[in-house]
Amino acid sequence: MRVVVSPEQAVLDIAGLQKNKSNSYRLLKWTVFIPYEDGFAVNNYMSGELLYIGIDEFNRCLSKDAAVLLRASENPENDTVIRIDGRIKAVLNGFLKNLGWEDISKDELLSHLLKHWFIVPADFDEKNLVEELRLACKLINKKRGITSYKILTTTRCNARCFYCYEHGIKYRDMTEETAGKIVDYIKTHHNGRHVTLSWFGGEPLMRPDIIDIICEGLADGNIEYSSVMISNGYIFNDELIKRAKDKWNLKNIQITLDGTRDVYNKTKNYYNENDADIYNYAGKYVNEEISAHPYDRVIRNIHMLSDNNISVNIRLNVGAYNYDDMDKFADILGHEFSDVNRVTAYVGGLFEEMDREGDSKKDLVNNIIKLSDKLNNLGLGSYLKSGLKLRITGCMADNDNHVGFGPDGLIIKCEHFLDDKTIGHIDSDYTDMKVVEEWKEREEEGAECDSCPAYPACYKLKNCPISHSCSVSERDEIIAQNKRTILHELSVEKERKETKATQ
Repeated sequence: MRVVVSPEQAVLDIAGLQKNKSNSYRLLKWTVFIPYEDGFAVNNYMSGELLYIGIDEFNRCLSKDAAVLLRASENPENDTVIRIDGRIKAVLNGFLKNLGWEDISKDELLSHLLKHWFIVPADFDEKNLVEELRLACKLINKKRGITSYKILTTTRCNARCFYCYEHGIKYRDMTEETAGKIVDYIKTHHNGRHVTLSWFGGEPLMRPDIIDIICEGLADGNIEYSSVMISNGYIFNDELIKRAKDKWNLKNIQITLDGTRDVYNKTKNYYNENDADIYNYAGKYVNEEISAHPYDRVIRNIHMLSDNNISVNIRLNVGAYNYDDMDKFADILGHEFSDVNRVTAYVGGLFEEMDREGDSKKDLVNNIIKLSDKLNNLGLGSYLKSGLKLRITGCMADNDNHVGFGPDGLIIKCEHFLDDKTIGHIDSDYTDMKVVEEWKEREEEGAECDSCPAYPACYKLKNCPISHSCSVSERDEIIAQNKRTILHELSVEKERKETKATQ
């Protein structure tokens, strides 16, 4: 047995090493077994711990018949992760059912699995434990103060994507005065901790001057900060990328691409660079001779950002409008970026189409899985370790360590709600606690939740405008995505060992 990823210390600190003594045991529901080499990757979604266990280690404990069944249960080629996992756990649970505490405590492997919550008593209520852990972690985190801020510099955008949820929104730009007040707010609330600034819009680069003011104010106040951004990436040029690196401390940016050149340019439908009403603050950065095509400019900017040690996570928006184009586009991305450091890609279904049920939703999810696998094979996979462990909050909306600011100074909990469901204003000390609590309301669980191994890593909010009930196909997509991350962690461990052996 090898520990590939250690458990979350906060979970072990709260839950402690398990000491339940029973006459019958089973595997924790929130584990998943993935065949790997001559054994299994075993992930505990409650603690985040990832193990590699050789099949021979299990075979030492099992009867000959059970060992044969365990080997036969793998069949990883033509089945879903959940079905393979179910067969493996059925064999092991049949074995554990007849073991008592004394039997388990004498075996090193089984003892570790028990202490670290991979094995629990047959009648154990793991759902209750997960909720207790969440509550305790939230209380601990609340004491840290506000450490993350989403800041909308403007609601303007230089693109006109047909699927954008901000269609028809009133143009609002943040003033220098409001930016200064945000600096004062952060100084008052950051509790001496490093803060993360998340730049959003509209298109946040429409107002680089506002980003400058806030970052300069924090630097002058000796407040440690770093930035992330969601952008279409079009406005960047040499000067802005240098500012992003040196002044904004930009570490990561998400840039959306919609397909090959023609599909991308048609979907983004950018305003003319000389349109003063749109580019009133940012026009000087984009009015340069580079290319007649926005697509080429954005691809160039991704390379430039990466060259300046800024990580770029490309989001591929997928819907019925671009299914046929995306497979070809993945090959183009692989050719362009597979050997480029700090560039990854992931697939996201259009919110409106993910909210539908039936065959169209199933087709979309199947396309997401295929495209995600392809990106992974091309070396562009985006691996989220946060999806393999206990999730404490849904997003910034129910997170006590996070607030957002609209361009007009309203304090928000969700970027989809800039006029209603806000919790205060930068000019007032009042916080609408009723709305704060409404944002924390959880969505009712679906029929599949109780049997889903990823339950602890899933957290949906009742008032989230893009949340929806999880379908069986979508659950398979989530688990398949997590499988890619698990296998990536194993390959990283293997690489690390090989590098160490040659030193």
